[in-house]
Amino acid sequence: MANRHHIKLLDKGVGEWNAWCDRNHDVRADLRGADLAEFELDGANLFGADLSGADLGGADLRKAVLTNAQLIGADLTDTDLTAASLNWVDASTATFAGADLTLADLRGSHFIDAEMTAAILHGARMTWADFEEANLINADLRSADLSMTRLVRTNFTHADLTGCRVYGCSVWDVKMVGAIQQDLIITPKRAQTITVDDLKVAQFIYLMLDNSEIRNVIDTITSKAVLILGRFSDDRKTILDALRHELRDKGYLPILFDFAKPGSRTTTETISLLGRMSRFIIADVTDARSIPQELSQLIPFLPSVPVQPLLLKGRTRYTLFEHWTEYPWVLPVYEYDDVDDIQAEIVRKVIEPAERRLTRRSQPTAKRPRG
Repeated sequence: MANRHHIKLLDKGVGEWNAWCDRNHDVRADLRGADLAEFELDGANLFGADLSGADLGGADLRKAVLTNAQLIGADLTDTDLTAASLNWVDASTATFAGADLTLADLRGSHFIDAEMTAAILHGARMTWADFEEANLINADLRSADLSMTRLVRTNFTHADLTGCRVYGCSVWDVKMVGAIQQDLIITPKRAQTITVDDLKVAQFIYLMLDNSEIRNVIDTITSKAVLILGRFSDDRKTILDALRHELRDKGYLPILFDFAKPGSRTTTETISLLGRMSRFIIADVTDARSIPQELSQLIPFLPSVPVQPLLLKGRTRYTLFEHWTEYPWVLPVYEYDDVDDIQAEIVRKVIEPAERRLTRRSQPTAKRPRG
């Protein structure tokens, strides 16, 4: 059980507790099974503390340091752990139901069989964490970093994973019924951003990008994937969001390649592979600083993949674009006014022309223009 002296020190307040910790670096706080429900512990130094079986329900642990702590079987129901450090913690079988872990650091921690129903993990850093059989029903994981996490039989039913980075995740037998899986980032930090809308598909697509044998297989597959190319600065994100929303609504799987970040030597190869996987391509040429080079690697070599160019009305298309209009699978440019225009006309001006072109896929195509 807990050390009574440690409990009394903690009961005197965070200031006195932290001062004692500073003087006793070699002492590991023994708070096993302690009743710390609703304690004011914001900013507390609980580094390496043993809190196994402790009751921390409703406690205030904002910005607390629990690095290397033991939380096995602890109860943290409705606990406020905003921006807390819980890296390299063993929280197996612990309860975090309704807990607020916004921006918390959970790197390398074990949450095996943890109860995390309705937990808030918005923006949390969860790299290398283990969530085997953890229950994350209705959890809020928006913009969380799940890179390298272990997700085995994890329950994400009705959870919100919008904008999560899922590069390197190990995903097996997860439950995703009703989960929101939009804009999952499958690439590592400092790399070109590629997003998909399905956690299981994310792992598969990234594998294809790095495996030549799987590439050959996927070239024969016709899917619902639609590749969106463009350079979407902050003031044009609403256009991008409208495209993705309308495509999802019509049953397609949008794959975004945003040229807002500098490219690399592998950018062209990645674009080429994604193009081969796609049913058709939408290319927004409104801000075409990068896209001409990539189109040169797509259009001449993919006659079975229609390309639908978009252009904001009033903008001038780049000079060499007219060259691409000679290819039959490059559809007429759709010049849109604004977001409302795209939402109203995407079926008539984008989807239907692309699908009509696909029905003529078996017909002989024109020879490639010279030059």
